[in-house]
Amino acid sequence: MKMIEYEMKELIPIVAELTEGYTSKESTSITYDVAKQLMDAVIYCIEEYGSSSLDSEENQDIRGQGTENQEVKNKDQGAEDQDKYNSGPTNTIISKSGNKTAKEAYRIGYQLVVQKVARAKQLYDEFILEFNGYRNRGYIETVVKGMPAFFLYYDARYQPQNHILTLDYPTILPYEPRCGIDAIYQYLSYVKLEQYFLNKLPEAYVLEVLERYHEDHEDLLINICSILLRNLIGHMIAGSPIQDQGFKESDYQKIEAFVLSKTREELEAGIGDYIEALIRHAYGNRDLKEYLLGDVGDFAATVIRGAEHHYLDRIFVK
Repeated sequence: MKMIEYEMKELIPIVAELTEGYTSKESTSITYDVAKQLMDAVIYCIEEYGSSSLDSEENQDIRGQGTENQEVKNKDQGAEDQDKYNSGPTNTIISKSGNKTAKEAYRIGYQLVVQKVARAKQLYDEFILEFNGYRNRGYIETVVKGMPAFFLYYDARYQPQNHILTLDYPTILPYEPRCGIDAIYQYLSYVKLEQYFLNKLPEAYVLEVLERYHEDHEDLLINICSILLRNLIGHMIAGSPIQDQGFKESDYQKIEAFVLSKTREELEAGIGDYIEALIRHAYGNRDLKEYLLGDVGDFAATVIRGAEHHYLDRIFVK
């Protein structure tokens, strides 16, 4: 498809219409910060359109709607849009495959943003009732307490690039450089995968692993999934069952020999093979496999240091 570019002069009229809604048509004078916020909002929605597949079934209704007389909705309508589903890019030129005008691309992109918020809320509702934070305050604050505030206050019309929350609980794969609803949707996807992984394990086992990992685990911003994954892989490397007594000295010796006998690349490949085997036999979820494979690099670096300096017992704890 032909590449078209939206220049600043094409975006300014959209920002002007947004300004009318933002000020309820009481003023055309806004601060520099607000003007930048609204420009970023326009760019965010256009880029949402640019990153979407307009031939997909879910977007057929959007693509088929007329655009000639479509006006940017006012601030009251923006509030209504939020009811339906209850910092960002700053380039001045945007490339996009297709032949849509900037205003058409913005309108479609905005509707895609609203749709993604609804999908994110549905995703959240799918796991939150059975969510287990394993007593980790950061995990609970972010997912249980923070997310409802996001869905309540997210401004898809005037600041879609702001996802409001700091998302303190770390996931294995980063949600950055995404922002706005793109960041929230990706983050929730990761959390759902982690919950699926952790909920297959006995809660008592998870809590004991965390307690042995650090006595203040409840207050640490740590990725619980990674800690449990590494312990399971440790048992697979040592060929030992997960038992009440945890790892024995002979297990640590086997793991150390395994680690020190390989190059960094070989070790990462070996860990990846164990992760794939674990997921294949216990979970059968491709998305979960791809997510957990994101821990391979850090896992390998950690066990190399542990093997070289003889503190594997601080990594493999139960």
